[in-house]
Amino acid sequence: MKLFRDKFFLLILAIIFLVGILLYQDILNVNYSYIGDEYPFFDYAKEILTNPQFKPSIFSQSGVYGYHPVLDSYIHAFFMSIFGINLVGWKITNIVAISLSSLLIYFLSNNLFREKIYGVVAVVFFSFSHFLISFAHIGYNNLHSLIPFLSAVYFFSKYLKTNSKREIFLTGIFSGASFYTFYSARLIVVLIPIFLFFNRRMILSYLQGLIITTLPFLWVNGTSITYHMLDQTLDSTLYKGWNWFGMSQFLLGLFNAQNIPKHHYFIGPFLNLMMSICLIAGIVLLYKSNKVSFWVKILLLCWTIFVPFFIIITFRPEIPITRLHIVLPAMALVASYGLVKLVKRRSVILLLLFAYVIIELFTFYIETPQKIRLSSESLVLKLASLNNESITCVMTDATDASFSVLDNLAIQYHANIKIIDSIDNTLFYNCGIVVVRDSGNDFLTLDKYCDGTNTNCLSYYREKNEKSDKRY
Repeated sequence: MKLFRDKFFLLILAIIFLVGILLYQDILNVNYSYIGDEYPFFDYAKEILTNPQFKPSIFSQSGVYGYHPVLDSYIHAFFMSIFGINLVGWKITNIVAISLSSLLIYFLSNNLFREKIYGVVAVVFFSFSHFLISFAHIGYNNLHSLIPFLSAVYFFSKYLKTNSKREIFLTGIFSGASFYTFYSARLIVVLIPIFLFFNRRMILSYLQGLIITTLPFLWVNGTSITYHMLDQTLDSTLYKGWNWFGMSQFLLGLFNAQNIPKHHYFIGPFLNLMMSICLIAGIVLLYKSNKVSFWVKILLLCWTIFVPFFIIITFRPEIPITRLHIVLPAMALVASYGLVKLVKRRSVILLLLFAYVIIELFTFYIETPQKIRLSSESLVLKLASLNNESITCVMTDATDASFSVLDNLAIQYHANIKIIDSIDNTLFYNCGIVVVRDSGNDFLTLDKYCDGTNTNCLSYYREKNEKSDKRY
């Protein structure tokens, strides 16, 4: 095939392979085993595979937690049917999503810019981003939304080159498909119509594609979309007003980690200093360029500026880091334009990209563990699996679901964990570490019982592992 004779395309495949290996090698790392709310996604997909009576409609929005799109769970279930009903089968969907997104970004860049080097740079900026790597370690459905969104933008970029009704029809098809994945993708129906307003003869072709894919969504969900779609897409705006303060926090958070909430294995900033400089340069140079078409400029700038603005002002007071991944491809494309235009020599570009990769990997694998604490459940698993300890978990609250998750995790990580439902100190002599869930506490109380005396388990953990606290 002609495509495989393209050295830039082969380079993209090599980058995708490296990122895939990087993410796969620690897919079972106990440090990323549990953050608190991701396991219902695993359980829902498992139920689809193991319960013949459980076959929810793929068009429904009443999936995980009662409001996540069911199609995302079928995607999880599909890969779990191939790789096993385990953590690998579940989380590998993130690696697939990043790989496909990288390909789409490369092809999209080729439509937007004349030289293929822009696509290579954009893929490196995107796929090695510590922000993206953070979410790749969580079994959410967030990253699934990149595929329909990027597909819609890709066909729209082809339409900008060919002015073809076929391309705008396919743009509508994938815009509608965005309603079946995580909410961020739905902003495509805000982004694309901005352009169609100036070319109204194409609106009908776009709407035809959009209606074909959204009609089942509307039919199955009916009036429930008022909550499932509007409330989850606009979030608290419907009852708390616009979050104007969040936009200033986001702009500061692009460059300064102090303005970013530190959770989901992400410590900020969104972009490191190099990519931030390239992004600003890219915005300025795109605006001044005579070689990039007017509509390509508007597409990239609206995607980079308007989409995050819309996400943030319609969200809760905190910065919605779980939804901003949809903006990262645009920032990567604009930053790639800035870097290539600023630095003419390919060897220097290669050196800078290598430095970028090292910085991002250092941020995630070295700095992040120093600044984000392990969840208590992850700590228990780490104690059990790494130190070959026997862990007894006492569940004092019958409504607490954490230990049922821990029971499942113990199987996945081959940890020696026993769960009981009452406290009897006579059971604890010489039995290793005991973990007690206090019904009035959101966190685990960790104690080591030995000869009737209690020693704080975290101190015990420090002595054995020379760690300062629960950080991993």
